[in-house]
Amino acid sequence: MRALPSQGQPFDKIREKDLLYVDKTKYLYDIVRTEGCFFLSRPRRFGKSLLLGAAHELLQGNREYFKGLWIDSSDYDFKKYPVVHLDMLGNCDSTAALENNISEKLKVEAARIGLDKLTAVTLGGMLSEMVSTLNRTSGERVAVLIDEYDYPIQDVIGDLTQADKNRATLHDFYSSLKSLADRGKTHVILVTGVSKFAQTSLFSAFNNLDDLTMDPRYNAICGFTLEEFEDYFSDYLPEVLEYNTSNGFLPEMTTVADLKKTILDYYDGYSWNGIDRILNPFSLVKMLAKREL
Repeated sequence: MRALPSQGQPFDKIREKDLLYVDKTKYLYDIVRTEGCFFLSRPRRFGKSLLLGAAHELLQGNREYFKGLWIDSSDYDFKKYPVVHLDMLGNCDSTAALENNISEKLKVEAARIGLDKLTAVTLGGMLSEMVSTLNRTSGERVAVLIDEYDYPIQDVIGDLTQADKNRATLHDFYSSLKSLADRGKTHVILVTGVSKFAQTSLFSAFNNLDDLTMDPRYNAICGFTLEEFEDYFSDYLPEVLEYNTSNGFLPEMTTVADLKKTILDYYDGYSWNGIDRILNPFSLVKMLAKREL
């Protein structure tokens, strides 16, 4: 059995260390090869960052990470695109803290992709400069991946005044994405978050934004289906059963079938198409790693 990625390892580390990875590449196939703008909402700790990590490596053409996965045997060409990959996590308790946080992330990302210095002074200007420079120097449209776009609002939601200030800051920042897309600088824009917040420009300005959240084709893009639970995790269950029965957490007569039902009662609580159930990935993997329900 493969070791479980119970420490929240990113996609590249999971593949490098041959940890268990539930193959989601068939869901990414149309997204990464399409020139468009996409949004996906899922709860926290539901695999959004892992999904964007896989998208990053696909768009960089790093085929070695996908050996044996669905997309490796498809007609996907693994063309290399320049990628700008950001997350919005960090200190956002004040406008100054939020602006400094995003500015530092932009500078780190610029250094990663080989840009020595950003001369723009506004956040939107820095993002626009980075993408435009990459587009000009590479001759390719740029992929932009933004994780937890709404964190600066969610994290201060108890302070509505600051939440509104942060939303205004994000509006100016995300407006530059719309301009870049309209000017043909981007290949794909993929944004994830927990909720849809109005007046961030992401939803008001992007009239061509494709919201995948409730699209039934992407119900299982994050989290695990019952079939994936059976296919990927059944081998881990006897050890979990033995641990729980020997420690008195479950009755001695409990069977693997009983354990499966108990696990579904704990962690099978989601659906985005109203039909098929999705298990919480973080909770399930943590439970299997610790063996305790």
